[in-house]
Parts: sequence; C-alpha cells; structure tokens
Amino acid sequence: MRKLICAILVMLSCVANAQTGVTEESASYYLPKTALRFALQVEKNAYTPGRFQKYTSKYYGVVPISNKEVTYSIVNLGMETIGIPDSTQLFTIQLKGKSKGSDIHLSEGGQLLSINAEPRVVKLRPPFQPAPKVKPMRTKYSNLKSSSEESEQQLAQEAIDRIVVVQEKINKLKLGEPVELEAGETLEKLKREDKALTALFFGTEVKDTTEQVVVIIPEKEVNRQVMFRLNPTNGAVSTTASTGVPYYITVEDAHSYPKPRYELPDNKKEGCVYTRVPGKIKVTIHREDNFMGAFDIYAAQFGFIDELAGTLFKNYRVQMILSPIVGYQEKISYQ
Repeated sequence: MRKLICAILVMLSCVANAQTGVTEESASYYLPKTALRFALQVEKNAYTPGRFQKYTSKYYGVVPISNKEVTYSIVNLGMETIGIPDSTQLFTIQLKGKSKGSDIHLSEGGQLLSINAEPRVVKLRPPFQPAPKVKPMRTKYSNLKSSSEESEQQLAQEAIDRIVVVQEKINKLKLGEPVELEAGETLEKLKREDKALTALFFGTEVKDTTEQVVVIIPEKEVNRQVMFRLNPTNGAVSTTASTGVPYYITVEDAHSYPKPRYELPDNKKEGCVYTRVPGKIKVTIHREDNFMGAFDIYAAQFGFIDELAGTLFKNYRVQMILSPIVGYQEKISYQ
C-alpha cells in the first residue's frame, strides 16, 4: 500500500523536491521514520586471585577461582524512540492565501516539526553516569615478601588471626557490647579491613560499568533477528560481528493506529500536506533464550501517510505541531 501511495504522490501538487527548505510560498520537508535507541549498560567484572588463594581451602573449606578472569555482561537495557528524517518521504507544502509566509519549523535534517507554533522538543534520557571508583583497601600483606613456603603460610595464618579479631570487634559493635578499639578504628574502617583481608584468600572483583548505544530502525516484522552481539573478551557491542553473545529482537505489527483527533475540511483538491499516522508494534528482546524486555510503541513506518486538505492552508491560518518521533498531528487548529 505504501508503494502505491508513493507512486500516486508524484502526480499530485505535493511533488518531492531535491532538498528541504522553507520559502515564503512553500516548504519542502521530510516525514519521519521511527528508530529504536537502546542504551546498554555493559558491566566489566575483573577477578584477581588473592595472595593466599592456595590456603583458602585449608581455612575456609572451599576452593576459589585460581586464575584471573574478565567477564562482560549487560546489566541494564533501556529503550526510547527517536525520529529521523525519512529520505524516501519528501514533500512540498504550497502556502497560499492566509498561510502564505507561515512560520515553519524544520529539524536540522529537514523533518517537518511545526507550523506557526513552537515545535515539541524531545528530551532523551541523560547519559549514564558511572559510580565513582573506590580504591580497594590495601593491607600490610600486600607488600610483604616471604622467603619460603613456610614463611608465606605463616603470613597467611597471621592474616586469618587478624580476620578473627576484626570480625569479633565488628560483631560487638553491632550488638552494642563494650570493645577495645585501637586508635582510629571505627565500624566502617573495620568492615573495610575485613573485606580487604578476606580478599587475600577469595580474591577481588572490580566492577566497571559503561554505556553503549545501539540504534535500530525496524522496517518490517522480524522474529528473533540478531540485533547485536556482546564480545566476550573486550565487551564491545557490535551489530556486524559473527561471534559473541547474541541478543535478538522480535518485531510484531499490531495493525493498530491512533484514531483521528481533529475534524478537518474534506476538500483535498487544491494543494496537499502530508503527515504520518503511526502503527503500533511490539518489540521483544532476548539474550540467547532469556527474555530481557518487551515494549509496545508506535512507529511511523508501520502506519500510513495522511493527506490534509490543501484548501486548509489557503483559506485558514493554520497552527500545527507534529510528533518529532512519529510525524503524527499532536495539535492542529485553524482560523
């Protein structure tokens, strides 16, 4: 149906021009296409074995990971819609009569935003701000050198003895019992020391989260199509890689459209103005076989083009605001 509409448009007075722009008598503009903007929070988890890792089973009865390891995972996935100019939908408004010299607003890319009214500004979610990095507390065992296996084991035993003392003080402070503290010792400092000492046996995990943005422009229904892959070695997100953890997108067309909000003159013989009526779609995201989220949205390219009467722009002073995301008439009035 859209191909048929495009073919017919060539024969109408709203003929596509080579470029967008506004003059006193006309305005050439694009209608939008709706894109999906995914904000991916990628967490890097770097594990480093502790100095006394080989004694962990002796004191704790468990065997921790013995090698350095770096893993990446997406811990949060947010989606918002944005409008981009659709270069296949370029039209010209012929401004006549009362609408001649109208104040027409186009986006930087030439998309029609409003006529004789202030356009709506789309506010994207603020960029992700990672939490400030906290340096791990160092202990005296971090720099002490041992000359033999025996002296190394002795240091491990000293660390275990200190852990017992520290944890006992922490428990007494929590229970409100009297406890003898060394100069400068507080509950928070003792907790940090306990964590640092325990890490000598169980290792340390340093987490770092960054945000990466992927923009997808759905054109038709798809079922579990790979939208990007997460590289397991460096955390990079790629839409073209053939390896890595796949993330799939499914797009379903609901064939549902918003009802017209405004009664407009029916005469469409003289001139024409085109806007979008978007269609509703359901977007579902999976990581391999794990469900990650579903979104019900309107997308311009899944709807149809709506023709407004040309006489409207000849006989009336029109005020119109279009959705910058789907090109739909958010507000229209005429005098």
